[in-house]
Amino acid sequence: MVHEPRDVFILGSGFSRALSPAMPCVRDLAGPLVDYLDASQHGNLPVAEMLGTDGDVEALLGYLSEPQPWLSDAVALRGRAALVDTILWLAEKIWNCQREAMRDDAPDELIRLVRRWHGDRATLISFNYDTLVEAAFNSLREELGFERSFAGHLCLSTLNLPTLSAREGLAVLAGENRETFRLLKLHGSLNWLYSGDRGSYGDPLFDTRDVGAWGSQGSVDYPEIRACGPGLEPALLAPVPTKLGMMANGMLRELWIRAGEAIAQADRIILIGYSIPQSDRVVRTMLRVMGKPRASDCPKMIVLPVDRNEGVADIVRQALPDAEVELTFCGGD
Repeated sequence: MVHEPRDVFILGSGFSRALSPAMPCVRDLAGPLVDYLDASQHGNLPVAEMLGTDGDVEALLGYLSEPQPWLSDAVALRGRAALVDTILWLAEKIWNCQREAMRDDAPDELIRLVRRWHGDRATLISFNYDTLVEAAFNSLREELGFERSFAGHLCLSTLNLPTLSAREGLAVLAGENRETFRLLKLHGSLNWLYSGDRGSYGDPLFDTRDVGAWGSQGSVDYPEIRACGPGLEPALLAPVPTKLGMMANGMLRELWIRAGEAIAQADRIILIGYSIPQSDRVVRTMLRVMGKPRASDCPKMIVLPVDRNEGVADIVRQALPDAEVELTFCGGD
């Protein structure tokens, strides 16, 4: 019997950017973010110093999210307020970019990938907030044998999130939990709302069911989505080094646990538009620790970076020295 490798796909912002030029990479947002902060009441932040010359948005968000020991409580709280406002700005900005991208039909390569992921029951780990993959899956529901239901779409993370209507006692149904690929969105998703850091560990994530539709000429504005969940915040976690926010909610933490287990069981890790940046220490550590061979006689984990930039291969080798890096899909179009 031929062994079929167990694949785990890791999707970064470069994946969404490859699907549509309307989708930004994180560092593409540096300029607009500076303009937003300068125009707001947060203009006294050390934005330029933290972004540096390469527009390191993650470094700025990390500075805002973690109280720095040399700052007074008052200054640290102002930084926290700026982070909350920035997350709301990011959510609306990415939603608008996604809406522009979805004016066209879903790219053929995305449709082929979704079919393959479904057939292989693959595991996807995504650091993207957008819902491009979910919308593409919805467009294939009938073809893949999934009938429409009240839930509106499958809960691809398999967390079976309750819908917002459950808060009002109108329904208790959540997303269907049926066999297909798993989509673990470790930084949250535009279609999720939750109580934020002030909530308890057991507070639920709510699914708004608003994932958009490819080939659509219009959709609701993001403030309308937020208005459907009064008292809730977008469940978007800033891509900061320590990931402390992921420990404050049980459902978000469960996503990270499932991701670690999937990496431990994988034979191949396919990185699409994700280069394991230096600033992402937690993900680097997770890949190194959970991706180690399970025994001395086990083969090395194979890592396939999928990226137009050849330099990504060296970054991956440096981040994962114990892995075997294959270059089949690196450095081409």
